[in-house]
Amino acid sequence: MNLVKRLELIFSKPNLPRDVEARKRASVRSIVGATSHGNIRLQWGQYYTQKDVDEKYERLTKTSFLDSQAQ
Repeated sequence: MNLVKRLELIFSKPNLPRDVEARKRASVRSIVGATSHGNIRLQWGQYYTQKDVDEKYERLTKTSFLDSQAQ
């Protein structure tokens, strides 16, 4: 193991669940990008999963556009 990796391990902060999830998503997107053929959006990792759609829906339903228009 090289010196830089050892120093990163020594001085790195513990992985937060969000950080682990982000790394997992990045690795999945890179695998999809490497194995997809013909669809440039998949190759660039630009796609939505059902989880992404659900999260966006929840975020948008929590925002009240009616209150901001009434003022």
